[in-house]
Amino acid sequence: MNTTAKLRARVSPEAISKVTRIFNGSLDDIFNELLQNARRAGASMVAISALHLEDACVITVSDDGAGIDDPANLVSLGQSDWSDECRAREDPAGMGFFSLAGRDTVVSSASATASFSLAITGPAWTGEADIDVLPWQGPRGTTISFTFDAIRDGHLDRAVKAA
Repeated sequence: MNTTAKLRARVSPEAISKVTRIFNGSLDDIFNELLQNARRAGASMVAISALHLEDACVITVSDDGAGIDDPANLVSLGQSDWSDECRAREDPAGMGFFSLAGRDTVVSSASATASFSLAITGPAWTGEADIDVLPWQGPRGTTISFTFDAIRDGHLDRAVKAA
């Protein structure tokens, strides 16, 4: 994907049957989902870093997995683009990325068929605003950066270890 495009978040009808799996947006939920997605994508390496600011923390999770073929799948609640084998084995709900809903989030990904970067803010999470999909030239895999409340007292380390 080498041209600028726009996306709008949407909810898949399949989400209704899996609504009990929706997340509370805690750091634990976010790490559980992002690390699970990296594992499903075949990542052999996941790197997590944090930039601690005075009133917030910017957390980045990068993996060397298969990458994301279609950026629309990220913002289509309840839609999962995992393989048939993965669906049979794990029944992915297609909701995990939405554990980040409401948080300023930047995603950059390169797969065998696509390479893109996008930023999701406020109204874009609910489908009220477009999301610009931009070209990106980076290594195979996915990098997700998001803003979280200021983190103190080792909570970040505990959440990563727990996930």
